[in-house]
Amino acid sequence: MSDMPRIAREIRVERHGRTARLFIDGDEFPFHIAADDPIVVGPISGDDMPTVRFTVLAERVDLINDYSPEPDDQEKNP
Repeated sequence: MSDMPRIAREIRVERHGRTARLFIDGDEFPFHIAADDPIVVGPISGDDMPTVRFTVLAERVDLINDYSPEPDDQEKNP
C-alpha cells in the first residue's frame, strides 16, 4: 500500500447564508471552516486540475518542517 495521498474524485461546497459545508467524495469534512474566510474554488478549466482552498480553525497548530529533497529532485539537481 502506498503512502502517497490520494486525489479526491469530487469536492462539493454547499453555502447557506454565512455557513458552509464541504463534502469530499461524499463524506462531510468533519471540522469547522472559518466563516469569515472565503472558500476559494478554482481554477476550473479543461487544462487545469480544479482546487479548493479554505481555512480550518484549530486550538493548536504544529508545524514540522523537515524539508529534504525527494530522490527525484536530487537526481535533477546533483
